Amino acid sequence: MKTIYSLLFFGVFLLLFADNNLQAQTQSCGCDNTVPTFTINLSANPDTSYAIQSTRNGYCCSASGPARCISFNITVSPGANQVNFDVFNPAPPGGAFYQVGCGAPTSLGTPLCIDTGVVNFCVTYCKSGNDNATYVVTTTKTYGASDDITVREGCSKDLIVKGLVESTVTWNSIFPGNYGDFNNYLSCTSQCDTTAVTPVPTAPPYVDYQVCGNLTTCSTGMFICDTVRVYTLPELEVNVTPQNVVICPGTGSAVLTASVANAHPPINYMWNTGATTPSITVTSAGTYFVSVTDTLSGCPAVSDTAYVINPPPFPPLNPTNNGPLCVGDQLNLGVDTVPGATYSWFGPNGFTSSSQYPSIPVVPLNASGAYGVVAIVNGCYSDTFYTNVVINQIPFAPTATTNAPVCEGTNIQLLASNVVNGVYNWTGVNGFTSTQQNPTIANANMLDTGFYSVNVMVNGCTSANTDVYVEVKPTPQVILPPNIIVCHGAIVPQTNFSGTVNNTTFNWTNSNPNIGLQVNGNGGIPPFTANNTGTASVTSTVTVTPTANGCPGPSDNFYITIDATPAANFSYSNVCEGTQTSFTDLSQSNGGTIVSWAWDFTNDGVIDNTNQNSSNGFPTAGTYNTQLHIATSLGCKDSIIIPVVVDPIPVANFVADAVCFNQITNFIDSSSIATGGIVNWQWDFGDNSGTSTNANPSYTYNLPGTYNVNLTVISDSGCINTYTSSIDVYDNPVANFTVNNACLADVVQLNDISTVNNSSIVSWAWDYENDGVIDDTNQTTQNLYQSAGVYNPLLIVYSAQGCVDTVLKTVTIHPMPEAEFTFSNQCYGTTIPFVDGTTIASGNVSNWQWYFGDGNTSIQQSPQHNYNAEGIYSATLVVTSNNGCKDTIKHFVEVWPIPVVNFSPTEVCFNTPTQFTDLTTVSNNFTQNNIVSWNWDFGDNSGTSAQQNPIYQYNSEGKFYATLTVVSNNGCANSQTLEITVNPIPHVDFIADITQGCSPLTINFTDNSSIDTLGNISGWHWDFGNGNTSSAQSPSGVVFNNPSHTNTAYYNVILSVTSDKGCTITDSMSQMLTVFPKPLADFAYSPEEANIYDSEITFTDLSVVANQWLWDVGDKGTTFTNQHPVHHYTDSGDYYVTLFIENTFGCKDTTQKKVRIEPAFALWIPNAFTPDSDNKNDYFFAKGYGIDEIETLIFDRWGELIFEGNQLDSQWDGRYKNGEIKQDVYVYKIRAKDIFGKWHEYIGKVTVVI
Repeated sequence: MKTIYSLLFFGVFLLLFADNNLQAQTQSCGCDNTVPTFTINLSANPDTSYAIQSTRNGYCCSASGPARCISFNITVSPGANQVNFDVFNPAPPGGAFYQVGCGAPTSLGTPLCIDTGVVNFCVTYCKSGNDNATYVVTTTKTYGASDDITVREGCSKDLIVKGLVESTVTWNSIFPGNYGDFNNYLSCTSQCDTTAVTPVPTAPPYVDYQVCGNLTTCSTGMFICDTVRVYTLPELEVNVTPQNVVICPGTGSAVLTASVANAHPPINYMWNTGATTPSITVTSAGTYFVSVTDTLSGCPAVSDTAYVINPPPFPPLNPTNNGPLCVGDQLNLGVDTVPGATYSWFGPNGFTSSSQYPSIPVVPLNASGAYGVVAIVNGCYSDTFYTNVVINQIPFAPTATTNAPVCEGTNIQLLASNVVNGVYNWTGVNGFTSTQQNPTIANANMLDTGFYSVNVMVNGCTSANTDVYVEVKPTPQVILPPNIIVCHGAIVPQTNFSGTVNNTTFNWTNSNPNIGLQVNGNGGIPPFTANNTGTASVTSTVTVTPTANGCPGPSDNFYITIDATPAANFSYSNVCEGTQTSFTDLSQSNGGTIVSWAWDFTNDGVIDNTNQNSSNGFPTAGTYNTQLHIATSLGCKDSIIIPVVVDPIPVANFVADAVCFNQITNFIDSSSIATGGIVNWQWDFGDNSGTSTNANPSYTYNLPGTYNVNLTVISDSGCINTYTSSIDVYDNPVANFTVNNACLADVVQLNDISTVNNSSIVSWAWDYENDGVIDDTNQTTQNLYQSAGVYNPLLIVYSAQGCVDTVLKTVTIHPMPEAEFTFSNQCYGTTIPFVDGTTIASGNVSNWQWYFGDGNTSIQQSPQHNYNAEGIYSATLVVTSNNGCKDTIKHFVEVWPIPVVNFSPTEVCFNTPTQFTDLTTVSNNFTQNNIVSWNWDFGDNSGTSAQQNPIYQYNSEGKFYATLTVVSNNGCANSQTLEITVNPIPHVDFIADITQGCSPLTINFTDNSSIDTLGNISGWHWDFGNGNTSSAQSPSGVVFNNPSHTNTAYYNVILSVTSDKGCTITDSMSQMLTVFPKPLADFAYSPEEANIYDSEITFTDLSVVANQWLWDVGDKGTTFTNQHPVHHYTDSGDYYVTLFIENTFGCKDTTQKKVRIEPAFALWIPNAFTPDSDNKNDYFFAKGYGIDEIETLIFDRWGELIFEGNQLDSQWDGRYKNGEIKQDVYVYKIRAKDIFGKWHEYIGKVTVVI
């Protein structure tokens, strides 16, 4: 493929014809219509010629005189860069010329250069005369890339360009992908006319590379481009199959085959045995490898390895089992350990297992028989060894019965049905066991109640259990209630008995029917009225007998006692209210002993005292019904109620108001009495002088204070009471407060200093301007007067007792100054002027105090200040008038931060676009700041940028000083200059020891990357295209798999290398590695169930993409190489069939399956034989298949046994007792046991022919 790519400048072709170059313009031959004109199309090929023979006529390009002209309209290939015009037959004399578009003359035979893009132009030739000459137009291409090439992944070939100035040459990939995506395949991309291309395994099928530069001919410096296509092929691969080969004892040899993928014949093979063929036959253990090359140059040989082993012979296996067993037991099998072996068991009922110690958890009866096992090591099979297993039947469970239920203390009889040869085993509750068929349990108790189980064992096998339930009924015990003690006349309630056994019934008898209870009864004792008319208690005995579920229990006694009744009485003393009343017990016991007294003094149902003789203070005067309750030691009770009288006491009391000093106190009697009346009053006013006998007197005290006043009253029944109460005569308060003159803006403090003796002031009334309006009621107050002037504040105070006083004072209010100033915000480091603008209504400002908010101050009227840090500062001005009045104004001053300039990186890689990152910071701690302007100077006298994070590429290595200048949104600027080191970049190159083979393919890679002397390669990153990576310099043992069984897998390898300065470059080889598919071996066979009668097996290959087959049918070394073989097995047993396959790439696979030829039983018995010693048919015997044992009996016609044989080879020779028998018909009885353990019996006739 060849394509000319032209550079377009300014969007159009504006090509001028100068310096012997043909450039784009309006081409006009300027010929009259008599001039012969020819159209020539040379666009198909840039290197071509065209000849035409013609005469000339007319004029072109202002020709005159004898000249005659011819013109040509020519279309050329866009790739042509030279055109030549010449005339032959006849050739003109020297000095002849041709013109292009009536331009400057060009000598015949002299090439004229064509600028890129010119495809159409006009050529004219004029000469005197009119000969019939031959005119030749020739176009040529003096530059161009080499022809398209094909390169294997991981290998290298050169791309060459001619006709361009080497220092101007650049190479870049243009398809597929983006411009330059596959430049990493090239060893050089600039200033080289030859570059090596090395595809990697991830390479596309082809890559188009564009080469550009300045022409070396025509217009030196003309820029032009050409393309070359690089086709990629996967790596050469080889795979030896099979990889791991086992030559079992007696099997002889194995074939190793090298399969090659992606090869271009002829293919060269070299085995380490010296063989040069694709396949070799090996007979001994060892390591075998092959190296393969093909016709594609530049690629190393690839290799693969296979391993062959010869295992030793198998020892005897000695299988064992844990029998004999019963049906349902677990069968455990075992076999001796063979190192590295797996096992294959088979047995009755289709049993198979691959365990060394298999088991059958629940074994059936038909599991009896022979179990065989083979050991398998590395695909090799041992002989089959057997162990015989015996399974016995489990007997039926016996039937169990009993004589239960029984009462406690009697015998239990257990009965079991008879089982022949059975050994019995009884178990039950309370630890019972017995081996008798019908055991007895004597003197049963309650612990013997429960289930009893019996089983029977025959031939070591135990039957299931049979259960029988035995109930032992308990002996009941009566549970008596507490004995009853009641008084005469009391109702005795229903009394019930309970027992230790459910459903217990009771019979009872009464020893004393005079207590009111019948002589006997059933169940409980019914209710009755207690009877005892005597003076002492009476007790009766009740005897109770229990019975439950037909089982009687022992009797027990219950007692009932009847007591006599006492008589209650008492006396008391008469008292006044508040005095204790005494009570004296006068009760009679009536033959008993009184042990309990309960006094209810107010008959409210609440017992107040439990002493025999008591006293009580009644709460008020009046009549109270007092009740006495008594009880004897036997619980008999009585009570009595007697009225008790208590006289009332008068209640002394009076009231009097508290007064301020010099006021009259009025006393009012409020005494009272419940009944009767008050007849006498006695007053003492508490000041050691004042008294009165009036009921409601008045009195004036001489001094303020608190006085204790006593009032004594006497009732008409002589009851006395006294009342004392304190009377207050309060001190009057003295009003006073302090106040100072103040400024208008100041709050005036009015501080109360009023006083009062023996009390406190509790209320204040302030009138700030003495206008009759109360302004505040707090003790101490403050007021902000609204204008300057003189004011008279008034204070009224009240004591806690309501006593009052008033005071009036004067205060002066001065006018205030009004503070103000101006300033402007600045960047850090700039001085800020502060200008005072304070005014005052009257007077003048005498002092200025500035606080700049950073700890600095000034007393100038309009100072200047420079802040030493960015931030927001609270600038405060305090001004003071000549009267000491102050005002304050505060403004916030913003000092904007200077940006802190920084950027990265300070080390970059040569010829690599580098992202420069602005790391400038500007504080936002106090104000909102951000960078709005950037100015970069990269220090190489050419690079600048106004972007924040520009990308810049240094074109030479070394050190440069780059400067970044930034400006914030508040106009604050700063700069930083850093040294930039431009480091060299590595050159990537790597190879693999092999590039193709069967899956899995193991490859070792070698890194050949380099860097100039100014750096070292310090890091490698490999991407093998298989999901694995490596950071080793030259990774080895990298495994590549092909998951497909049919398709070839290709892997692209990418290597990124990094210098010690962090400069990284990546190169890749598309489809560098080729991994051939591994075939999948599989087969089927029929019939799947075969026996010795039908032992021909047809094998069907089901493998995936196999083209070679080797069958080992497991029968004495028999093998086949066809795809679908048929084999006849001559004996029963297990045969392990192995299929070895190989695909077209030489990749191999193996599978193995077991074919079982079941044994069969058959017996043939002849009906005649001739015992005449002619060695033909001289003996009578049975023969067949699958025979373990055989018994042969021969009888004559009278039933006499004349021959008996018990061996498999027993034969009757027609003789009896060493003598010949006569020709006759005889009867045979033959019993044969087959290999499955079954006996067969045959009775027939055989004729002896003599």
